[in-house]
Amino acid sequence: PLDGASIEILLTDSETGLPISGKSANIQIEGNNINTFFVAPDSTGKAIFSLDSGHYSLDAEKYPEYPPTSIEIDVVKGNSYQHTITLNQRSKLQGKLSDSQGNPIEDVAFQIYPIEYYEIDHSEVLGDGSFSLTWNARQYQSDCIPYLFVIASDKEYGRVYKISPGQKSLNII
Repeated sequence: PLDGASIEILLTDSETGLPISGKSANIQIEGNNINTFFVAPDSTGKAIFSLDSGHYSLDAEKYPEYPPTSIEIDVVKGNSYQHTITLNQRSKLQGKLSDSQGNPIEDVAFQIYPIEYYEIDHSEVLGDGSFSLTWNARQYQSDCIPYLFVIASDKEYGRVYKISPGQKSLNII
């Protein structure tokens, strides 16, 4: 874009620390009276570009695996900057919902706690009680274990389930 400060951004995975690259990875740059533009990281997860002096917002993501993460930077023309943007992977859980007699439950609400760290991205429950749920971390907290709160609207109870790291399925009775 502009001849100014040299910026190097490295995208990494919050859990593995490995670089993130690929077709759907990008960094959106806004600020300092410029039109929004996008850059894509190379195969090593790095994006190198130039900006004029000023304040900028950088939003990085890789859809659909990683939701957007933002950083703010201030740059001065002639200087070089290196930043790492760490992305949190969306988590997915699938399973079956049924009552104590084995009948499917389809009318439920989900919440992930603690809500300061996690938010539900998408949930779906089918008539046979099978469900899928995706959520992402608002911020990565390695020692913060998510809990799934399931409320069946036609029942008078709610249940809480601890979700283990890497857990992909859960049957709820």
